[in-house]
Amino acid sequence: MLVAAWTIIAIALFTALPINGTLAVGILAGITLVMFALYRISKAAESDMGRKDDDRPQKRRRP
Repeated sequence: MLVAAWTIIAIALFTALPINGTLAVGILAGITLVMFALYRISKAAESDMGRKDDDRPQKRRRP
């Protein structure tokens, strides 16, 4: 999915905008970094969902 989105953006940049190749590669690199950062944030949030808010050991209840 990431590669497909990157490819679509690359084709749109090269065909629609009158820019040179260096600028297009820079824009694509920036978009790739943003996509990677969003992916990492979503994975971190996903792994954090199963945890409790409080990681301290629970106190024993005395009978």
